[in-house]
Amino acid sequence: MTSRSGKPVPGTLFDGLFIPLGDWGHLLDVAQELRSIDSEFMDTMLEAYASGPRALSPYEITKVRSLVQLLKQLDLDPAAICRELPETMHELETTCVGCTQRTRCDHELAAGTAAVTYQRFCPNAQRLMHLVEKVGP
Repeated sequence: MTSRSGKPVPGTLFDGLFIPLGDWGHLLDVAQELRSIDSEFMDTMLEAYASGPRALSPYEITKVRSLVQLLKQLDLDPAAICRELPETMHELETTCVGCTQRTRCDHELAAGTAAVTYQRFCPNAQRLMHLVEKVGP
């Protein structure tokens, strides 16, 4: 609803829709920056693995990306886990690379439901539950 002056009336359905275009542009810029930082982190992490004692195959890299997505959906920081609990991260990655539930995992990650359903199919479920209890939000 608008007033006679053409401005939206506070407390209506249209609140929040009338944000200046400049603000929307700023929000989009921030979202793009966050997406690129996330992508840069992933590329840096994967480069480190590729230069290590055993390089990852493209298939393994895809699985490690899935693990990172799952950690994020569980509100866990993959970089902090790598830094503070490297043995745990290595165990998570090794188990993830050997997992036979990739299709289900990819589906749940894409749907945004993995944080709720991973306990039903993920071979890392026990480790992940422990991490959530130990370092979660």
